[in-house]
Amino acid sequence: MKIPLLKFKFILLFYFVLTSINVSSQETIVYGLNDSKGILFSGNYLYIAEESDNKIVKININETNPQIVDVVTGLNGPKKLALNGDYLYISESIGGKISKIDITQTNPSIENVLTGLNNPVGLAFKRDYLYFSESESDKISRINITQSTPSIEVILTQESHPNSLNNPYDLLIVDNILYINNFDERTDHYHQITINEDESLQVSSGISFPFYTLNLAYNNIDNSIYFFWPPYDAISRIDLNNPTGDSGNGSTYTIIDEHVVWGYPVYGMAFKDGDLYVSKGETIVKYSSSTILSTHTDFSKSSIKVYPNPSNDYISISGLVKEENYKIFDILGKELANGKINDQEKINIQNLTNGLYHLQFKYGNNFRFIKN
Repeated sequence: MKIPLLKFKFILLFYFVLTSINVSSQETIVYGLNDSKGILFSGNYLYIAEESDNKIVKININETNPQIVDVVTGLNGPKKLALNGDYLYISESIGGKISKIDITQTNPSIENVLTGLNNPVGLAFKRDYLYFSESESDKISRINITQSTPSIEVILTQESHPNSLNNPYDLLIVDNILYINNFDERTDHYHQITINEDESLQVSSGISFPFYTLNLAYNNIDNSIYFFWPPYDAISRIDLNNPTGDSGNGSTYTIIDEHVVWGYPVYGMAFKDGDLYVSKGETIVKYSSSTILSTHTDFSKSSIKVYPNPSNDYISISGLVKEENYKIFDILGKELANGKINDQEKINIQNLTNGLYHLQFKYGNNFRFIKN
């Protein structure tokens, strides 16, 4: 089928505009990296894992033209980073180990923390405990780093919690919650772990990440978790300020902004003063805080109305800015209906028995209504 020249030009212009929006909103901080993966801030220094070159480098983001400085070489597939005091912990996925270096030293030596692991990836600290994922073993473990010879405590496996782990990738701790995402298409039911003050743990199914996600980063400016979603080539956001329900032993959340910024690849993410830094293999790019916050969806309960409530036949929805996917659940969490709806449209509830129900939008909040 031939496309008329005028229509083709319009399509090309539309694509150019969309691309320009995404390109112009980012700033390239440094070029010349080789297969950059995990990134992490210590002050104004951004530490970067270069997996193919088996080393850690750093840049000073306050410099006009940041120079890449080698920190340590001789690693074996460095993937993710975590900081505890003056020590930078490194997951060496190919080497099957976790190591550490003292970043206050000019030429730090590599110290092995754990060896014999099965593709370690994610790292996260809470007090004296280092939490880590083993991607190919489908498990999450922790060690007490104050022990001279730390013993591994396995805390979550596919066997202990079926369908919870499939290729667990990144870890993130916010307050006292450990969040986990999986790099696999077989699961969309993700678990989070509450870390109590006495170091005891409670596993719950709180975060509802989509399947097949990579990398996690926390932005304290908007209290949100950001993650990379490869099927859409986009970084997406979950707002921790607005839980959409309760799993029985913890709050549940859903995606608020499906596409905060576009652009493959994304191998690592870190926030600094609200600005998002992203490792893209050969470069590090920055999205400013204003760019990030301007993309947030205005999807508040105050703007959306469900009426009449109670109702015996239909409920109407007002305040939507676009077509939204919805689901209806009973008070036990069983899904009873789903569909799509636009502003000022109605949902037929005649087949529901009398009682309390939850109306949940795919990328928004949770509303209660009564069928009478």
